[in-house]
Amino acid sequence: MPKQGSDFLGRLEVVFTTSDEVVKLREQVKQLTGERDHLQVEYNRVELRYRSECVVNMELQDLLKEHGIPYRDILKQRLDDL
Repeated sequence: MPKQGSDFLGRLEVVFTTSDEVVKLREQVKQLTGERDHLQVEYNRVELRYRSECVVNMELQDLLKEHGIPYRDILKQRLDDL
């Protein structure tokens, strides 16, 4: 018969284990994080190329203006104006 009150000196042991679902979710998070990192690198590369092309295009427009060479009106508008 178990003792009651302060006379009870039993021991409670709790063991935590990672469930299969948690292991799968952790693996999925790891995979998605890797995909996100790859996409961020790709985004940065595309953004750099786009910005570089914009700079070259603006320099070309300035040269065309300077030498009086006509070019399409649509190119005269900045993206903010569209």
